[in-house]
Amino acid sequence: MDTSTACCAKGRREVFKRTSQFARASRGGNEGYAAAVRVFIAEEQNHARLLAALLVAANAPVITSHRSDAGFVRLRRALGVRLELMVLFVTGFIALGYCRALRDGVGEPLAAEAAGRILADEERHVRFHSQQLRLEFAAVPRRRGVRWPVCGRC
Repeated sequence: MDTSTACCAKGRREVFKRTSQFARASRGGNEGYAAAVRVFIAEEQNHARLLAALLVAANAPVITSHRSDAGFVRLRRALGVRLELMVLFVTGFIALGYCRALRDGVGEPLAAEAAGRILADEERHVRFHSQQLRLEFAAVPRRRGVRWPVCGRC
């Protein structure tokens, strides 16, 4: 695995530590949503642990931080909840292809198993974010002729 995967291991854990979704759900008293966000964060942290363990097993360096992490977090939080959900949705959607390719093409059983586990989680994450985006955009007044498309197959 390359250093971008190492950074991903650290970055995924850090990016989701204090998501504004979680803060919003907790403050708003929506315990079901807060619980779902807690599960999402825990799964993302588990992905980071899996990727870091693979790197250690391959004697590859694990990057503990990268300047892009902080920038990504600041940007994501500054955009508001709807755009934050969109960013998380898009990154999850990208992860689907990456994890599928890794699982199917890596040729190493342990890495393929880890990628398969992450893929299964990401499939649920994309559905979760798609549902949340639909709810968020449903609250936005519709203007004539304007539609808010959010992954019709998710």
